[in-house]
Amino acid sequence: MPDPAERLLRESDVSAAAGCLHRWYLDCHSAARPAEAPAPADDLFKRHCVIWLPDLREPAWDGRDAAAGGRETARLLRQGPAWVFRGVLAGKGMLARPDLLKRVERPSSLGPFGYVPATIKRRSSPVDPDDVRELQFHALLLEPLLGHRPSSGWVYRPDGSEEEIDLQATWPAFETLLADLERIRRGELRTEGYRWSGCRRCPWRPQCTTVWTQLSHVCLLPGMEAAEADVAAFREGGYASWRAVAASTPERLAQRVGMPLASARLLWLHAKAFQAGRPLVIQRAPFPQDLPLHFYVPEFRNGRCYVHGDLRVERGEIRVRQFLAGATAQEGAAWHAYLEHLARDPRALVFTWTDRLGKPLEALWDRHGGDPLGWRHLARARRSLHRFLREQVILPLSDYGLREVGSFFSVKWSARGRATGVFPSPWEREQLFPDVASSRAILDANRERIEALKSIYFGLQRLQEFGCAA
Repeated sequence: MPDPAERLLRESDVSAAAGCLHRWYLDCHSAARPAEAPAPADDLFKRHCVIWLPDLREPAWDGRDAAAGGRETARLLRQGPAWVFRGVLAGKGMLARPDLLKRVERPSSLGPFGYVPATIKRRSSPVDPDDVRELQFHALLLEPLLGHRPSSGWVYRPDGSEEEIDLQATWPAFETLLADLERIRRGELRTEGYRWSGCRRCPWRPQCTTVWTQLSHVCLLPGMEAAEADVAAFREGGYASWRAVAASTPERLAQRVGMPLASARLLWLHAKAFQAGRPLVIQRAPFPQDLPLHFYVPEFRNGRCYVHGDLRVERGEIRVRQFLAGATAQEGAAWHAYLEHLARDPRALVFTWTDRLGKPLEALWDRHGGDPLGWRHLARARRSLHRFLREQVILPLSDYGLREVGSFFSVKWSARGRATGVFPSPWEREQLFPDVASSRAILDANRERIEALKSIYFGLQRLQEFGCAA
């Protein structure tokens, strides 16, 4: 097993540790090694985003000798370029590769200027704690080069927006986190892993899932991965496993753990579904028989929509249509064509998987307008299939993502999974959408997801007819 002292701490370790210290513990002390994850496309994506920046420099580094990369980066910084892409910042037991180092007019050890770290988000979403932790880690490693620690950093989004982040406000919490990571590396602190939202991206997930399954761990219940879920409170109340939850009552669970009775009953029902190994019907919802159904999956990237996938069902007839924007200028044409397609049904019920599409769809309408009846179907008659499902049944699942729920309803996902690729940023002068080969892969993956929505909907209908009531 590698010596934990030789394990370099990186920004990805720091950001992951903000939600789960156990990953770092396994990295340092586990004899088993996780399967190698495929190389991320983030570096190519970010390189694509910054290529237009003036006076952009990048250190030459072979990726092996961290000290040599650090020296090359320091040499570049002394020259004072406006931007440094993917610099190498090395410290004792630490290595960082900030997306950008941005020149600022503040004197430092380098001269009459200094630098602050910047990160490029892959999605135009709000700043989260992971982003702040990464910037703080970069600021820490910049301090020896500048003679002072940067007090702020920047976040750039693919929609072109930017935000300055105060790194000082949460610096004490960051220092505590670093101290915990050092104690773990030295073997002075042992940790236990609980399921949380970051597990999807963790290479240790299969190993942790095996342990949780063997223990029937309470963290496997849906909702226990949320940040506010206190696994320790469940353990102290006598509910270390979902089997203990199933053997209890909602009233007793609410009293011992200190949670609302409605939440306790829902958790208890999930434990019962786990115990039975089958779904429990909790409410019978109407399934419209006289309306054409549309299962709709749009594909957004960098704030733009490049395909609208639609599966229409009426009286046993099924038809799939996909509207592809081959370039940014064609986004409006694809959107108009889809709304006109939807407007051909005077009455229609549209299902998407999630409620989160409201704002992106409104942005499309504001940019391009279109057929008012089609928009009315999308804006007023659209329902979330995920919400519809959660209102009706309890499934014996820990995660209610489309892939997990689709698999439960016998969807056979292909190996291609979610389509990936390098997509241009709105910062570029010419915005081209994916090429022909990428478009084919995107359309195939899109069709797979809209077929999954159909399978889930009609699987729910069968459950209502033959399922087991809670």
